[in-house]
Amino acid sequence: MTDYDFHSLSPVDFERLVCDLLGKDLGVELKAFGQGPDGGVDLEASCENGVMVVQCKHYRGSSFADLKKAAKAEKPKMDRQAPDSYFFVTSQTLSRTQQQTIVELLSPHLAGVNQIYTAVELNELLRRFPDVEVDHFKLWMASASVLQRIVHSGIWQRSEALMEEIQDRVRLYVATPSMQRARGMLDEKAVCVITGAPGVGKSMLADMLALAHWHDGWQVVELASHEINRAWDVLNPDAKQFLYFDDAFGQTDVHERLSNDVGVTVSKLINYVGRKANKRLVITTRTHVLHEAEARDEPIARAGLHARACVVEVADYTALHRARILYNHLYFGDLRRSTVREFVNSGMHMRIIKHPNFTPRLIALSLQQMPDEREAAALFGRMCHTLDHPIELWGTSFREALSEPARMILLHLATFPAYGARHGELQATAMRSATPIEYSRAIRQLEGSWITINEKAPGAGVYTTIANPSCRDFILSFIDSQPEYVADIIGHATDIEQIARLLGYA
Repeated sequence: MTDYDFHSLSPVDFERLVCDLLGKDLGVELKAFGQGPDGGVDLEASCENGVMVVQCKHYRGSSFADLKKAAKAEKPKMDRQAPDSYFFVTSQTLSRTQQQTIVELLSPHLAGVNQIYTAVELNELLRRFPDVEVDHFKLWMASASVLQRIVHSGIWQRSEALMEEIQDRVRLYVATPSMQRARGMLDEKAVCVITGAPGVGKSMLADMLALAHWHDGWQVVELASHEINRAWDVLNPDAKQFLYFDDAFGQTDVHERLSNDVGVTVSKLINYVGRKANKRLVITTRTHVLHEAEARDEPIARAGLHARACVVEVADYTALHRARILYNHLYFGDLRRSTVREFVNSGMHMRIIKHPNFTPRLIALSLQQMPDEREAAALFGRMCHTLDHPIELWGTSFREALSEPARMILLHLATFPAYGARHGELQATAMRSATPIEYSRAIRQLEGSWITINEKAPGAGVYTTIANPSCRDFILSFIDSQPEYVADIIGHATDIEQIARLLGYA
């Protein structure tokens, strides 16, 4: 059993862990409150003896002096609240003397040290209630000692440096409905193909699935594209094995991946794993790359990947998910507490959460590009700029992965209204010298990540639309940075409104 220091948890994560542990230990149903001016109440329960209040104190790098200051601030709040019972929980490890100091500061609400839970008591509760540990996977997934066991056990085919990278990333993870969908797909079909646009969290989800299976006793084997045929060498008929193939068909160059018999091997692996109760296979790929691979490789087209697909979409991130993602990035981003407080108190965070281009990767990129001295206003400005101009997210895919007909479709589609263009209208302006087969192939390559094709309204016809505002913003930024394309687009426009719209964007 690991003794956790809880540093991998944000205050929100810690509060939810305490809610589950103390609920079991005290036999009550605790209710968690949102972050904010809560009057000192983090958790509350109504029980036979009246109202119970639990206060949680957790912040990375805090000292006992910080804890004493926080306890003093809680005293007048509890005097006003007057709960019937009160518990004080901290992620710090406190001596008996330090605990007695906290009791004195919060008397009469704390009658003794038995109403204080420290890191020692929390770890003891985790030993008593192992199901809570499993539910709070971020606790053990980011544990240094757990990852050391993975690295040195020899059952995970990863380097120590990469495991440390995962340890850093898992702290930022927020579970979304895609996790439940992916686990359901693995339970039902043993194979899950995680697809989606760049930056929505495909690799992160695959990492979380792999770590969760490792915790349940599965051997995790990472497969690289250049050694995909090694999968047959590592398969053990009697062992529970989780096979993990990230970016199976490449990030930008699908031709290189497919030249190595990847399609045949992946198809055979899917058929093999699908028949075995003790095998799992997770494949990640960008949606447009998967479409390109299916168009160019017959074994992949026959493998039935779409029937096993779990699409990770920006729509999976509700306002609450976005808030937690942003909070985790701010909390673990080595920002001053005063900067985070100003960022939230001024309402800047709501502008970021509601931004139509919000993705976890863009939030991470905006923080990576900030100087060491990070003021709230500068932080907000950098985040807005990154979200408004998501070139870092879409640029490589646009330039390297897409065919020229596909790029032309996107450049012209941006000159149509936001609700899209009818098939014939788009084809007339964007087809150029492409053959009908090349044009249809380009549409299939784009569908699902760059574009969506659906009926605007009953009887209105089928429309092709840019998939999300992030894609559209990138295309417009690209046209703005490459003005030679403007004359070319205007020359092939079929409607004066296209020209007017393009000049308006300029």
